[in-house]
Amino acid sequence: MDNFWDTDTFSVTDASDDSITVEILSGNDCLTWVAQVLSVDYCPWIEETAWAVGDRYVDKGNWAMYVEYEPEMTVELRADGGDGVGMLAGTVHFSAVDSGEVTITIELNEGWRFQDVDENVKIQDYDSVPPAKNPKPGHFDWKDYADPDDDTFEITVPANDFYGVHVQVEWADCSDEE
Repeated sequence: MDNFWDTDTFSVTDASDDSITVEILSGNDCLTWVAQVLSVDYCPWIEETAWAVGDRYVDKGNWAMYVEYEPEMTVELRADGGDGVGMLAGTVHFSAVDSGEVTITIELNEGWRFQDVDENVKIQDYDSVPPAKNPKPGHFDWKDYADPDDDTFEITVPANDFYGVHVQVEWADCSDEE
């Protein structure tokens, strides 16, 4: 095995992304780079479900929520609990009606991302107040995939009076708990 500490160049490729390469030009630079890499803290990603904040489908139990539509309205996207509790994952914006459709824009806060699962965004539209029972997001009519590398996602759905917006997200837990 070669002694890479004394080489003129040394390439390091990020194991999670083959397109990222760092070129070290001297042994001292290599030692500095290794020291920096070893001091980087790992932040695990914690999976959560999030809902656009509005009225609860049911009073007890599931905290799933729906919102009454207003043009150009923006509401909070909350994870791990509703009614203003839980974690603020981002916002959900509802456009004005255009040709019978509404564009819903989900924007995540820093430290949040969309889970890398099929159909991580699920939306149900309603023409009246939804039934007072726990919703089944997997049965919602409008489902799509938001790329975890993006912090914003748009979906166009039929215009209606109420919407349930369910998003599978995750957050970086960088707490220093030991």
